Amino acid sequence: MLSKLKAHRRALRLTQSELASKMNMTRRSIIRWENGQTKPSLKKLQMLADVMGCSTEDFAGD
Repeated sequence: MLSKLKAHRRALRLTQSELASKMNMTRRSIIRWENGQTKPSLKKLQMLADVMGCSTEDFAGD
């Protein structure tokens, strides 16, 4: 999932810190998602899609 997260984030020219701020989270959480150490909950996944202007399906299959 999370290589797609990183690609979407970079396409939007958002830093990990900026994305974390928009989601009211820590940068460390974003780093863990992108590195595959943890996965977001369904609620956070929906919030992530909303913040990034895409659908949750855009992160599927990774």
